[in-house]
Order: sequence, then C-alpha cells, then structure tokens
Amino acid sequence: ASTPKSGARLDLEGDVELRSEPTDGKKPIAITTARLTFVPDESMAVSSEPVRLTVGDWHVDAVGLNANLKDDEVELESNVHGQVAP
Repeated sequence: ASTPKSGARLDLEGDVELRSEPTDGKKPIAITTARLTFVPDESMAVSSEPVRLTVGDWHVDAVGLNANLKDDEVELESNVHGQVAP
C-alpha cells in the first residue's frame, strides 16, 4: 500500500468496514456500508449509502454518514433506526 497524495480521497466500494481498535478498554466501534469516501488529510469518512454503526451489543442503521474520525464525531443523515441491548 502507498500513502495517498495530499488532498487525495479514497473511494471504497464493496463490503466496506471501518473499525476502531481502542486500547483503553472501550468497546470497538464498527461502521459498515457498501460505498464510502475517505479523505485522509481531514480524517473524514462520508457515505450516502445505507450504513450500520455497531458498538458492542447495539447497532444503529441509517442512510448517509459524515464522520470526523479525528474528533470522534459521527453524523447519521436519515432513516435512523437502532437496537440497544439492555
């Protein structure tokens, strides 16, 4: 693999999965979708496709996602539905 050029973006298609690997004992977070654009310089991930956000035993499904990975912020765009385990 090579490092993208400054200002580059990566358009990913297929079974795309972003996964955190926390080292502080927190539960990992996974985002899955069919298509995602990642902008390395800004640590941003964007999708207009259906997405699933999973944290431990719960998940949230939505259509569209804007994620600022540097600031740990995720915005789900529409049709947001979830299931939270007790």
